[in-house]
Amino acid sequence: MSYIPGIIERHEALFVTISMDKKYITPDDLMGAIIIQTKEHAKKGKQQFYREIFLDHNTMSIEQIIEVCDIIFQMSARPIYRT
Repeated sequence: MSYIPGIIERHEALFVTISMDKKYITPDDLMGAIIIQTKEHAKKGKQQFYREIFLDHNTMSIEQIIEVCDIIFQMSARPIYRT
């Protein structure tokens, strides 16, 4: 499957930013997730999304994850007007 380069990375960054703004995660939670991703990538050559890691480690509830994903979806659904 192909995707527009950078779109997953942007959504991951938005997910983290919004989750931190809402105080669903802490900087320590993020650092732990980064360590997990790094180890996974070294072992398997792939990595989980932050939302999967936060759910698997009971850092965020499914309701919180859905809320953050909905916010990202709403942001991406807005038309961009250029003048």
